Amino acid sequence: MPPTSTSQSQAHRWELIDALRGVAAIVVLLFHSLNNFKGDDALPAALGLLRWFTEYGYLGVNVFFALSGWCIAQRVHNAFRRDESTWAFLLERGLRIFPTYWIALAVTLALQTASAAVRGLPPSLALPPTAQAWLGDIALLQPYLHTPVALMVSWSLVYELGFYVIATGVLALRRKMEFHTSLALTVGALLCLWLVSPWQPQVGYVLGRWPDFFAGVIAWSAVRAGSVGARRNGLIALCALGVFQWIATASWIGIAAIGTGLILLFVQTLERITISAVPVLARVGVLSYSLYLIHVSVMSPVQNLAQRWIPSGSTAFILVWLGSLAAAGIAAWLLYHWGEKPIEAWRKSLDLSRKPRARFA
Repeated sequence: MPPTSTSQSQAHRWELIDALRGVAAIVVLLFHSLNNFKGDDALPAALGLLRWFTEYGYLGVNVFFALSGWCIAQRVHNAFRRDESTWAFLLERGLRIFPTYWIALAVTLALQTASAAVRGLPPSLALPPTAQAWLGDIALLQPYLHTPVALMVSWSLVYELGFYVIATGVLALRRKMEFHTSLALTVGALLCLWLVSPWQPQVGYVLGRWPDFFAGVIAWSAVRAGSVGARRNGLIALCALGVFQWIATASWIGIAAIGTGLILLFVQTLERITISAVPVLARVGVLSYSLYLIHVSVMSPVQNLAQRWIPSGSTAFILVWLGSLAAAGIAAWLLYHWGEKPIEAWRKSLDLSRKPRARFA
């Protein structure tokens, strides 16, 4: 049967979301490709100018958080509608994040060990120093165990995993209490107050970036409601959330997530606009998780090794920089096609959403 207009609209919507992921991945990639070089004289003029433009590229991570808020809100809604168990939901989310991460972690440790060997250092210096550090890296518990991270970008996965746990709790409570979405949104808004709470035990670490995630939840809820009033209320809520973050953190670090939430809020309007760059960015977005995980681990050794012969201030270093980007892109493509993609096919083949509900669900 030919696709309906509704299915076409949903496909276009997910393409737009993938395109936003692509943009976030690119700005984070550019940020990390130049962030280690400080001072205008440390790079050729062209790269120095680009570094100035990408100075705030780390905000791409906040974009990822907001997009995750949208996607997880939809995922919780689907799980509740088909009576999926909380155990199956959490397991499915864990399988989404951990296996590909473990591959990237193994590659990173291998590269770090090789780099240490090249520099004449003991390979043990490139590995987690204690069993606790190993556990922290494997289980994404570094902040709670107070251990260093082996894969630099894994800090954001700690937040992502925490968001999944909170979403699991929402799913369990919604099934038991049968409360309306408005109550869940109220609880979500109250969790944002963690930023100004004087009592902040380490167990609440993930709530430090909860407002970014919640921005996507607000947008999803308003769009799902489908009315002009709901979008108006969503707009007001996102603006209020942005002001609150600015007051609570004395910075505009939340602006990327709020901006993403505003884009998602009007995603139905954007669906009717044809933008030629969207399909290209969407293809990058499909690779974004693999690219995000592996890019620093590949770029840094390439640049550090090249600097033995080519100073970072020379014009020839532009070629080194381009080569490091290419290496990161190739590594991401390999990780996606040889790791993430087959893992995702296997995860979906398990069809965990149709498993019987656990007793505690």
